[in-house]
Amino acid sequence: MSTETLTGERADLLAVLGKARHFLRYTTRDLTDEQAGLRTTASELCLGGLIKHVTAVEEGWAGFIVRGAAAMPDYSAMTEADFAHWGDQFKMLPGETLAGVLERHAEVAKRTDELVATLPDLDVRHDLPKAPWHEPGSSWSARQVLMHIIAETSLAWLQNAGNARLAASQLHVHPQTVRYRLRQIQDLFGAALADPAARFDLEVALRARRLLRAAAGASAPARANGARP
Repeated sequence: MSTETLTGERADLLAVLGKARHFLRYTTRDLTDEQAGLRTTASELCLGGLIKHVTAVEEGWAGFIVRGAAAMPDYSAMTEADFAHWGDQFKMLPGETLAGVLERHAEVAKRTDELVATLPDLDVRHDLPKAPWHEPGSSWSARQVLMHIIAETSLAWLQNAGNARLAASQLHVHPQTVRYRLRQIQDLFGAALADPAARFDLEVALRARRLLRAAAGASAPARANGARP
């Protein structure tokens, strides 16, 4: 079955994920490689780096759907070198381009969509990889993994959208350009995004989800701006 002929739950999941991907990519529209690599807050995050991170998250969890924990590292045994490599996901490294980052994101998205279309059962379940933030012995179904990918992509977009006005001067983009992009997003997504309270509620819900997931590993050292795979 192709993604074009999907119906029911799978079509709904891919439609929501596709919309989240679109909005995340939209935040980089018309940016240069230099602008995409600029840090717009006190953290290491940049727009290009966020897309790199979301791409890695989606690719890793799509692999988990097929091969289980064997597709992912043992997060409880990560070395300093592993953490350094993990941190590189949040940066535009020398030689990387925004076009290349977006192309990589599109390739991973296409493979995920094809997986969802051909997977025999969304209830297929695997034990989660070892990690301080995973309850020992817990497992996720393919459905839960897809919901996690959607949540992480949406949160990354909300972080970008929330920083857009503050980042205007740092990105060397005229404030009117930022306002134009926000209007386009609101037109595409609907009236809810014009309501600051609705955006706040959505971001709080997504952040709360991340905190609850991390609760089991509260004593683990914070790395890479607190982000989890």
